[in-house]
Amino acid sequence: MTSKKQTYFHLLILLGIAVVICLPFLTMGKIYNQDDFLFHKARMLAYYTSVMKDHDFLPRVLPSMAGGFGYAVDIFYNSFTLLPFVLFKAVLGGFVLPYNLYLLTLT
Repeated sequence: MTSKKQTYFHLLILLGIAVVICLPFLTMGKIYNQDDFLFHKARMLAYYTSVMKDHDFLPRVLPSMAGGFGYAVDIFYNSFTLLPFVLFKAVLGGFVLPYNLYLLTLT
């Protein structure tokens, strides 16, 4: 059985590995656009709008997607997991740095 110190040490090592892996992305200041990134970018920004302007943390439909018609993206992807991105964007502004920090929190 492992002690709490060993458990915290292992978690610290994993956190260090995650930071080392994500560090190049944090310092580059750009995002690689692959696969369905544009859809997920639109989803993240629509959720940010929903939280910041409409104060809706669990929207069923994101009204600013699909050219303003709205899209029920929450059926497929849980938007609540985007809350760290919303917090980073609210504090830092922009998109690139909050997105990269969000990826670090996921890692």
